[in-house]
Amino acid sequence: LLSFATQTMNPVRTKWLGLAALGLSLLTLLAVGILSYNDWREFRKSSDTIAAIRRVVQLNDDLLGHAQDAETGQRGFLLTGRDQYLAPYESAVRVVEAELDQLGALTRGQPETAARVAALRALAARKFEELRSTVELRKSKGLAAALEVVQTDYGLFVMDHLRDVSAEIEADQEDKRRQSWDELERQARLNRLLTLAGAILLAGFVSVGALL
Repeated sequence: LLSFATQTMNPVRTKWLGLAALGLSLLTLLAVGILSYNDWREFRKSSDTIAAIRRVVQLNDDLLGHAQDAETGQRGFLLTGRDQYLAPYESAVRVVEAELDQLGALTRGQPETAARVAALRALAARKFEELRSTVELRKSKGLAAALEVVQTDYGLFVMDHLRDVSAEIEADQEDKRRQSWDELERQARLNRLLTLAGAILLAGFVSVGALL
């Protein structure tokens, strides 16, 4: 049918129609290329977001682990009075502040999470101050004086709150990770459909242009 139509058409008009079809082919190819580039950009953006979320979760876990290690070291020192038990405590003191700074930097654009990180910083400061004071009491006044502070359960109260805030941060980041992944998949599906439609159009325009 197309061959018959082209035979009955003016040759000049046929030529221009063929050139128009090829021109549309180039425009379609350009559109497909732009869609592919945007798809790549969205993938990179989502990948960076997910990587940052994983880093926040890791730092949050590390900080909680170091606080627990410090508490374990404190208990060992209070019971034995031997300095080697303080190694986990001293190690935690050195790294926790840096971990909090990194968490603060990574969550600066997330108001709710940043507020939780600020709460975590305050709780960590209170916890490490409690640990430091009991260690100093054990050194200066003996086990009984240190245990008197421990038995107030202030340290337990602070540690429980620290765990709660840490769990909230992890849950919040997991929600953000799921949302980023869902958005990435939605965008990828849309771009695949548009690219497929563009490929079909491209094949049609090229075929028509070549026949004309």
